[in-house]
Amino acid sequence: PPPPGQGGRDEEPELCGIGIVLSQNAQMELQVLSMNEGGPAARSNLIKRNDVLYTIDNHDVYKKTIEEVRPLILGLPGSTVVLGFQRQGMRNNRPVNVRLRRGTVKQDLKNI
Repeated sequence: PPPPGQGGRDEEPELCGIGIVLSQNAQMELQVLSMNEGGPAARSNLIKRNDVLYTIDNHDVYKKTIEEVRPLILGLPGSTVVLGFQRQGMRNNRPVNVRLRRGTVKQDLKNI
């Protein structure tokens, strides 16, 4: 058998996301482009297309890149993450906070 920490099957738990596709807009904000049907984000019914991502677990991610936010969104299957969005047209501009349970997503570079 391989020594501990070198090549065993149970070494790296597979990280997963919430089934959301983000895109950077002209203002460098991360906007919701789409959600994977049946994924945690879509099932929540709380996230809308064009919502702007502001926080992840209370960390300010406004105008960060997809590469910078990916490690904050990805996590162990079944763990939770709280995303804070700003929605156009919301009175008093209060963010919408959504708690999601991570599930498996297809390995697409934009899917996190």
